[in-house]
Amino acid sequence: MARRMLSDFMSASTHAMAIQGDDDRLTAFPAMSAPDSPSQVRKNVARSRVLLAEDDGPLRGLIAGVLKNDGYEVVEAKDGLELLVNIEASLVGDQRPFFVVVADVHMPGLTGLDVLAILRCSFVAAPVILITAFGDDDTRAEAWELGASAVFDKPFELEELRVAVLEAAAG
Repeated sequence: MARRMLSDFMSASTHAMAIQGDDDRLTAFPAMSAPDSPSQVRKNVARSRVLLAEDDGPLRGLIAGVLKNDGYEVVEAKDGLELLVNIEASLVGDQRPFFVVVADVHMPGLTGLDVLAILRCSFVAAPVILITAFGDDDTRAEAWELGASAVFDKPFELEELRVAVLEAAAG
């Protein structure tokens, strides 16, 4: 099933790039310009959608609650496959694009690293923040090599995650 979803995702991504034209980069996940003032930050946050994938339900709920309180629209996914389905829906126009993806590294279906690799192979440049309970040096090195915006080891300070999401959403 994961292979079929990956194939479908790659097809949708290719289709989205074809629609954009040969000279344009895929912009399904546009970066926002840096804010000029605190009120501009609030406006940018209010427009930002965050895709959150975490298989631990209580932790997912906690993070989603904090980000929603900050003004983000948060879409939750319970595993890597659901994460990929939501990304695909935003690429083909069924959903508004996500400005930031926050994903657990170790999830059923596809890992956060798998999804990050798929995004980068598809030329999707949305910032990806990874969280992990298994933060060994090899995992962090792979995450940085694939272009992760940040990697947090569990347990982490929610304030640090909030700042990383804000910086990623602000562009």
